[in-house]
Amino acid sequence: MPERLAALLAPERGLAELWAERIEGEGRPADAAVERCQVVVRALLAHLDTGEPVRLPERLTITLPDLTALRQLAHARVIAGAAEDEALPALLSRLDQVIDELLTDFVDIRMRDLEVDAHIDPLTAVGNRRALERDLPAALARALRHQHVLSIAMIDLDGLKAVNDVEGHDAGDVRLRDLAQAFVHALRQGDGFYRIGGDEFVAVLPYSDADAVDLLLERMRATAPPFSAGVATAPDDGRQVSELLGAADRRLLERRRGRGERRPSGPRPARARRSTTPSDAVEIASVTTTVTQDAATVEVLLRHDAMSGSGRASGTPFASVEPRLAASATLDALADLGFDLVAHVEAVEVRQVNGRTVVIVLVSTRAGDVDTVVSGSAVVRSSVAEACGHAVIQALLPPPPKQVINL
Repeated sequence: MPERLAALLAPERGLAELWAERIEGEGRPADAAVERCQVVVRALLAHLDTGEPVRLPERLTITLPDLTALRQLAHARVIAGAAEDEALPALLSRLDQVIDELLTDFVDIRMRDLEVDAHIDPLTAVGNRRALERDLPAALARALRHQHVLSIAMIDLDGLKAVNDVEGHDAGDVRLRDLAQAFVHALRQGDGFYRIGGDEFVAVLPYSDADAVDLLLERMRATAPPFSAGVATAPDDGRQVSELLGAADRRLLERRRGRGERRPSGPRPARARRSTTPSDAVEIASVTTTVTQDAATVEVLLRHDAMSGSGRASGTPFASVEPRLAASATLDALADLGFDLVAHVEAVEVRQVNGRTVVIVLVSTRAGDVDTVVSGSAVVRSSVAEACGHAVIQALLPPPPKQVINL
């Protein structure tokens, strides 16, 4: 029966081309799409011929709807070739079993991809805040247990907001990627580098004392875009993650005050850091979601006190990712407006409440050495993405309490 199925489905390129046409719609499918489909069809036929387990390549750009389309096409081909055969039900059952194995393999790959993506910053390809929260406690515990030093460097890219204002966000993204890659190429195996905010990075450096890190940072100034840094070392500066991060953050601020932040010249002056209790409401001017085959991007434009700030976030092109991207882009826009925030989106949930769609956002924020999680919510009126922006603003910049006058 497996050989019969393989014969009915062959040739592989013919089935792959039909599948690619179904996926891409009208017109001749691109060669790359045919090649991707052919990889899957080849794996399916090889399994039928040899009985070897179905194995798909890592990072294969195939979706669940694509595999559903493959099942439909394969069914049609088998039915056309064996319509009068008494074994047709058994052939279709075996075909479903094989495609189910493909689906299982696909889901396993996607789960591994999601695990990796959950700890990688999509813009710079270095670790994100979640990865730092996973790695730093383990590295610190090893350093304390084996009695060796461990240092961290809190790093800020200088002048990112001014670059975004004058040259555009694409230029700012280039600066962020250049900074990340300069450090990645310079660090040793076993060191770690993480992007934890808009222009904030952390380097984790086992077996390096403060002097060694200072030498590294000086060397980096010759190859990386301008940056500021603060260093903390365990155990001298603390034996807890929060103590090290707090010490490094304080020294970063001290060095910024000591020499002034370097910003590129441009028509707009640098914005002052704002209080997190604005006198006037922050308004969402626009929220734009752009989806391509490879990525989804959400851009948010905010207005406050006759000024505007923009933010953007990119991720995988799945609808379920849009709310989190919108929340992250809103944080970026608040930072662009100059609000003094150290925050990270922890979770976004979209749920139905009494017949209305409601967005709930959890945001972690830090003030000094204290980490807190705040929440905001908003009813979806125009779009889910816009509601996410309102929820983030509500969480971080709550309106002042109304004054009640008793007469």
